[in-house]
Amino acid sequence: MTDDSRLQRMFIEATDEVVPPAPWIETTVVDHLRNHRSKVSSHSAIRPWNLPLKLAAGFALLALAITVLFAILATHLAPTGSVPASPKQQVKTYQALLAADKARELATASSSCNSSSDSSCLPQVVLWRSADQHWLDDLSHARTPVRFAAVDALMRRHITRALTYDDAMVATFNAHDDAGLIAARLASTDEIVVTYSLADDITTSSQGTVSAYTAIVRTLSSNLVSCSKCQSLLSPDGLSCQAPRQVVSTCADEIAAVRIEVESFQGLLVHLFAPDSLATKDGLLQADLVTAVSDLQTIERDLTTHPDLMHSDQGELRQ
Repeated sequence: MTDDSRLQRMFIEATDEVVPPAPWIETTVVDHLRNHRSKVSSHSAIRPWNLPLKLAAGFALLALAITVLFAILATHLAPTGSVPASPKQQVKTYQALLAADKARELATASSSCNSSSDSSCLPQVVLWRSADQHWLDDLSHARTPVRFAAVDALMRRHITRALTYDDAMVATFNAHDDAGLIAARLASTDEIVVTYSLADDITTSSQGTVSAYTAIVRTLSSNLVSCSKCQSLLSPDGLSCQAPRQVVSTCADEIAAVRIEVESFQGLLVHLFAPDSLATKDGLLQADLVTAVSDLQTIERDLTTHPDLMHSDQGELRQ
């Protein structure tokens, strides 16, 4: 075995113990050694007086090959996408995602599915549900900018509820329950319409001046406090849910209306987000709104899971 062959074998054995086998690595090294061998092939025999020189050249070649190998490894195995996107680019990417999902959802819009005798109903529900699920999946995998986090959570909730109503449409269609089918369709549509509004607040988001931001907060606060349904919750007597069973939904509807009012407040704070000098106060305000929405959601859940509370002596919701 020649010195070059032995060095080639040693090099391959050494690298096989360190890095995973990769066909292109061995090919690259062997080609390099073959090229070197072709340059010295005119020397048909190794003479005693040039053996040290030959070995020195071989080790120099080995060092060069190792350098080449690590350069190739650095190029092919370097992590991709390791440099995080800038905050501005992250915002633009997220906004583009929402715009695409809203457009996909709008493309499925239809007024069909009003009767269990409508043969186009179930295929239409499949389209709606697919678009809803795609949007929810996108939000679940997106890198949400911090200033959109609260509204992002609201959108996920509304889309999740829309999916529930989509499934209810299938169930009521199969049960030939036309009234239930229409109710489920309208409920699903309501959830998606709210999601559209919140998505628009994000895609059109821009930073306001101190005066503009202050003005919108004052207006939104005034609207929230003065809304008739909000007044019931803010009054000393609270909101009474004691009512005949046939009109119990009125109480839940009023609470949902208040929640939507608060969510609208949150969306508009994203549409015209706070100037840097008011960012801390804006954070506190948004935290309060998130708490308010969470409390209203809890009330809605309790009314759904414990409807008897609406007819008992404890059926009054207080501030």
